[in-house]
Amino acid sequence: MPNTALLVDGVRAPAGADYTKAYVNGPTSAEFGRNVLEKYGPIARGQGESTVELDVHSPVTGKNYRMTCTNGGKNRLPAREATTRRVFLTR
Repeated sequence: MPNTALLVDGVRAPAGADYTKAYVNGPTSAEFGRNVLEKYGPIARGQGESTVELDVHSPVTGKNYRMTCTNGGKNRLPAREATTRRVFLTR
């Protein structure tokens, strides 16, 4: 995770989620980071090392973005979109 990534305040991870914190980087909004965490939590529970693709809505741009989340099993999970959206989920 880049040292410029910012912790998203007020994130409430889904109950039992493997990841509980979201960080955003670049032009990615905190609201979008929150949505990635909320969408990823219920899907990935117990999947271990895997790649998950999510369609996540941005309330700032009004668009949906396809995010690829790859769990490397290192207590962090980067989620990336083909252009510039970056979200990092941690435990």
